[in-house]
Amino acid sequence: MCNIGIGKTTLVLPDGFAAPNTISFKVGEEEVLLLDEHGMTYNGQVIQDAGEAHKAFLEVLANMKAVQLTEDD
Repeated sequence: MCNIGIGKTTLVLPDGFAAPNTISFKVGEEEVLLLDEHGMTYNGQVIQDAGEAHKAFLEVLANMKAVQLTEDD
């Protein structure tokens, strides 16, 4: 198993697993944002517009930061 930590966020990959060109953001078990070779999927919806993709990405990051701040209290 491979654990990659960034602040309080940890990416866990099982042994032998490689997800090339894929980044997944989850809240609990629910995937909210997926970046892969096909583009960006936000809450199950493919985002094709670059401006909307950027907006969705910033929203996910802001939500992650809010959760992290809540956990610090």
